[in-house]
Amino acid sequence: MPDLRRMVVILIVACMLLSLVPSLAVAEELPYAYVVRVTMDNWFESYRFINTLIYSGVRVYWAQKSFTAADRNFSAGDFIIPVRAPCIGWDNLPSAKVNEIVLETVKNHPKVELVRVDEEFKAEVLVLKPARVAIYGDQISNCFVFYGLIKTLGFKADIVTGMEVRAGVLRNYNVFALPGDSLPQLYSLGIDGCNEVKKFIINGGGLIASCAGTIATASEAPGEVWPQKKWLQVGRWYLWNVNTSEPFPTFPGYYNPPGIGLIMLKNENPNHPVMFGIPDIFMVVHWQGPVLKPVPVGYIMWPKVNLTARTVEWEEQWLSNPIPLASYYDWTNRFTFFEYYYNLTGQKIATPKELSETWLGRAISEKLYSLMAGYMGNGKVVVAGSHPELGLRLSLEFKGSVDVQARIFANAILWETSEPRYNPVSFPVEYGVEKVISMKDRLHKLFNELKSLSPTAPKPLVEQAYSTFGMSPDEKWRWLLI
Repeated sequence: MPDLRRMVVILIVACMLLSLVPSLAVAEELPYAYVVRVTMDNWFESYRFINTLIYSGVRVYWAQKSFTAADRNFSAGDFIIPVRAPCIGWDNLPSAKVNEIVLETVKNHPKVELVRVDEEFKAEVLVLKPARVAIYGDQISNCFVFYGLIKTLGFKADIVTGMEVRAGVLRNYNVFALPGDSLPQLYSLGIDGCNEVKKFIINGGGLIASCAGTIATASEAPGEVWPQKKWLQVGRWYLWNVNTSEPFPTFPGYYNPPGIGLIMLKNENPNHPVMFGIPDIFMVVHWQGPVLKPVPVGYIMWPKVNLTARTVEWEEQWLSNPIPLASYYDWTNRFTFFEYYYNLTGQKIATPKELSETWLGRAISEKLYSLMAGYMGNGKVVVAGSHPELGLRLSLEFKGSVDVQARIFANAILWETSEPRYNPVSFPVEYGVEKVISMKDRLHKLFNELKSLSPTAPKPLVEQAYSTFGMSPDEKWRWLLI
């Protein structure tokens, strides 16, 4: 009987050990990382996929340059999901949990191209963070278009009011969206609300705007008469298509809209994250929106410091140089020029020269912009004179990946909420703790070798040094070697 008991115990222990083998095998089989290849056909579903992962606590990196992994070439704008790979900035979930979430989530996104990578590779990346978008809704029906698009792309978003903005609601968000549709935004926000928005951006928040939202946030055009325009200036560009001899809000005397319909824009900055995946020439809806012109050098004054009151007009010192993203390129036969709103027959028989003299024609010939970006303090700004958020059909419905222009605002949200704020980082991190420690050990070794040579150690280049702490360069050198 004792032998039988012994055999039973041995069998139980053996079974327990065998049960560990599959889990050990699984651990060994975990990938180094996954790469999500983003294409024109699957970008919409890819963004929904990575947003689901980010909100689940999975770290996702955004490639800023092309790279090679698993003997395959990938593009700027593709996504990297570290599994066994070291995380940048903060810890990931356990590797096995990350792998489980990724494989379960991708089942709901059949168009996503998920590439497994088992070996280490290098890439320049931004670290993506969960986006929380506040969409301004006072007197703006277009807020529902923004809300629908942003939610459909998998971002978390809410519609907020001017009263909530003035009360500090933006502290709960990291992107503020100012849609088009009407111009009362400045008045419903009020000067206090505008100051809240500016502080929000300067402290690291992001702003996206289109059409009238862009009008409300642009700098004053030279000679422009609109006192409230000073309340919310977030970039070094102004409205080219305003008549500065007429005070706002006279219409059409003050403002000259290019027209309504489908136009073509030119991608002027394909290497900027906001323009990843956008064709060289692409179509957008334009609905009477502004034409943007970069502010001339020195146009926005340096900050005004009041030494007596110890105050600074801080908003003027935080604007970076403008970053042009897309310029006006051409019109289509589905566009109505402002000059022909009430004379469509005239537009159809107009000569190319006559159309080139319209507001849109002049904007094209002068190579002016519809899309601009910039930094304001620690925050980022992306504005559009046109409507990338709208679908390319009369109903204006968004139809997924086919509406590639909508990727602009998806990219803008990723860019504005990513870290680091200004430049990408290397993946994996080039100078992790282990590497720093190894460098420290190497430095100690070299120092000890020098010390062993004293007093025959070579002298420093005295002619390139100077005395400090009451000691000559030679005296300091000898002291350090003691």
